[in-house]
Amino acid sequence: MVDAPSQEAKAVLWVNRKEFVARLKTARKVGAFDGQATKLTYDSGELCVAAEGHSFRVPADGTWPGEVIVDASFLRRLAKSPLIGGDKMEIATDRTRLRIDFVSTNCEWNALEYPRIELPLGASLVDVLRLPLRYSKADIERSELTGKLEAAQRERDELVCKARELLGRANEYVRKAGDMLAPLGFSGLPPVETDAAKLLEPLDEILYERTAALRIESS
Repeated sequence: MVDAPSQEAKAVLWVNRKEFVARLKTARKVGAFDGQATKLTYDSGELCVAAEGHSFRVPADGTWPGEVIVDASFLRRLAKSPLIGGDKMEIATDRTRLRIDFVSTNCEWNALEYPRIELPLGASLVDVLRLPLRYSKADIERSELTGKLEAAQRERDELVCKARELLGRANEYVRKAGDMLAPLGFSGLPPVETDAAKLLEPLDEILYERTAALRIESS
């Protein structure tokens, strides 16, 4: 059945058309859609399509606070369709029907008991680091973002260590420059800051400013 795009869909995701169609066709070839049902969920910036013994993920952007269950035959037929259009493809549901591009079918919708934290597609390091400022530890764990947050914190620490090493080398030049200027009455030049806590102060300000801006936008 062909439908016009609905502006009332409660959950909408955007995916790359070429990548989604390629994964869909591969899943059909391996018999993924030979079973009874297929589940579509959204996790950590990716649409997950789980079928009979096979699943695939594609990067996605949007809001999808639950899971959709559809008859597997719908996706099997869809995989045979041309699905020609622009780079971005819309996938949406109004809780009773699932629409992929302009093709739709009946579906079952299961809302999540707790809203899932959805990072933007291509989330920056700062986007991830500010998660604890906006959400509880339990919310982050439920959204399966603990590993991503810990990886971001490790990357932050590594960057600070590298910066401290470079600044330590810079202080050698600062000291030499001070010695060079001593005959002119200079008693030495101030060293470059290498204290990790002070180096992170600007980052703390950025995190709080972005979090405050998001709260204002959402209020």
